[in-house]
Amino acid sequence: MKLPSLHQKRRLIYSVLFLLLLFFCFLLYSRENLCFDHFCRKIFCQDLQCNTINLHYTLDQPWKYGVFQEEPVLPVYTPNSNENASRLLDARLDYLESVSPERLSDSNQYIYHLLSRKLALQKAKNQYAYFDEPLSPSSGMHQNLPILLSEYRFESKKDVENYLSLLSQMDSYFSGLLQYEKEKAAAGLFMSKNSSYTVAKQCQSFLSEESIRNSSHFLVTSFEERLSQLQERKSGSLSSEEIIAYGEKNKEILLSEVFPVYLSLSEEMNALAGSKWSPAEARGLAHFPDGREYYCLLIKDVTGSYREPDQIGELLFDRFQSLVTESKLSGQKESIPKESLNESKEVPLEKLSAAEMLELLEKCIEEDFPSLPISNSLLPASKRMDSSLHCSIKSISSTLADKAAPAFYLTPPIDEYRQHVIYINPTSGMNGISLFTTLAHEGFPGHLYQTVYAQKSGLYPVRNPIRSILNYEGYAEGWAYFVELKSYDYASMYSGASYFEEKMSRELSLCLCALMDFYIHYYDLSCSQCNSFLASLGLSNPQADQLYQYIAEEPAVYLKYYLSYLEILNLQDQARLLWQDQYTDFVFYKFYLDAGPSDFIALQSLME
Repeated sequence: MKLPSLHQKRRLIYSVLFLLLLFFCFLLYSRENLCFDHFCRKIFCQDLQCNTINLHYTLDQPWKYGVFQEEPVLPVYTPNSNENASRLLDARLDYLESVSPERLSDSNQYIYHLLSRKLALQKAKNQYAYFDEPLSPSSGMHQNLPILLSEYRFESKKDVENYLSLLSQMDSYFSGLLQYEKEKAAAGLFMSKNSSYTVAKQCQSFLSEESIRNSSHFLVTSFEERLSQLQERKSGSLSSEEIIAYGEKNKEILLSEVFPVYLSLSEEMNALAGSKWSPAEARGLAHFPDGREYYCLLIKDVTGSYREPDQIGELLFDRFQSLVTESKLSGQKESIPKESLNESKEVPLEKLSAAEMLELLEKCIEEDFPSLPISNSLLPASKRMDSSLHCSIKSISSTLADKAAPAFYLTPPIDEYRQHVIYINPTSGMNGISLFTTLAHEGFPGHLYQTVYAQKSGLYPVRNPIRSILNYEGYAEGWAYFVELKSYDYASMYSGASYFEEKMSRELSLCLCALMDFYIHYYDLSCSQCNSFLASLGLSNPQADQLYQYIAEEPAVYLKYYLSYLEILNLQDQARLLWQDQYTDFVFYKFYLDAGPSDFIALQSLME
């Protein structure tokens, strides 16, 4: 037998060494990914375990994700809260610095960069501890928490008991927020007198002993409805005696604990409004020391846009000017509908119910948008192909409607896509085209469609579900506004009428509000200066005063929608240049949805 030559032996040795090197690299690669997944799961578990409301709305079956909670808990603010949060952020950022992202898989590299920017942004914002406003008249927790509790799912007796425990913790929760407001006041950053008086009034009108005792309050009626639904779904899970006992316990907690803390909030906010700490009028963040710096961080956080402030101002102003010019020509333009979807015109758009409008929108988007991995029908169970997906359309309680949004969508848990809720504010007076476009924003192809798409696309796997808690409001709201404008064309297709002017008016209004948002909070425009500008556009002083007050109370709220929308338009333009003949709107929509919740730096990098 011929022995191998020296050259052949060397080749064999080199091959073995190369294979060993590959194996070592594979082990290193696998270990790096496993460690990173473990780190992300740890953050996921830690953040959900300290807030049962967030946990309940994020996961239907938390144990599958390794999340275990012995007792339900609401996060209560203490003077040490900010310091503790900063230490935790530092530890997480220190770990990320030790990671070599090039050793991670493509999906984990994407998460790494998202998480690095998100944590760094949170750390920077933590330096401005008293600029947050948890009791804002329009979006404060004194309004949001009751709505979240009224939609708290009952899948077992344990859920009912957890709910009652959370209800009884509202006392300590709001006491903590009140402590925070007092610290804000001492730091010279308390809300205006008008805002504080409004919050006090809201708290006072929220509960009445009579509405609790006669079972007319929505926290009583919703509780009883959920008990009945639990009994229907899981017969025998509750006895008649237990249902009665739980109902009485709910009323007792509302009367003895929740009602008193709302009265206390009302009294304390009135007292603070009348103190030297409360400024006479609302002003933008730039009016306060370090306020402009905080506002710039806030823009990045809520929009996902990392543009320089001057660039944002220029972008908004140029867009506003172009819209004004286009609106002047609107009388010469017509949005010519395609072949009508309602050739007989038997049912005008104004006569459709909200459920019928959702059904129509579902039909409209079939060819323009990627299909969901499941049936997306919202028809009654007897008529739809897939009865697993259901959307309830509810009215916001009259006790909360005054300062609540015109509509909003409640996001379901990431492991339960079937049940969805859209709330409509009865005071908004929406009907016809306004209701249709709102349902496009909240439902199809807006939040509901986008949420289910992400859930069913595998963006939140059990091994690393952290992206589900990295809040990218701009990604979601920018998309919802983007498709809301598109729905005006769908309305034209259905009715055969042009909605061009309504579409232009809607965008022009939001662009103006976003521009005012930036000027008020970055350039410190006063109410009188804004009034002069709005008066030149034909808006009366009462309207201008109300708009200024709202924007001052809710910094970056309009940028969350409109600047994010402009970033999507910018992405779309880039896609046209990069993809050229391969570009279609459908492909762009699929790219955006497949990427999942992200900031716009990540989306631009992914596109390139």
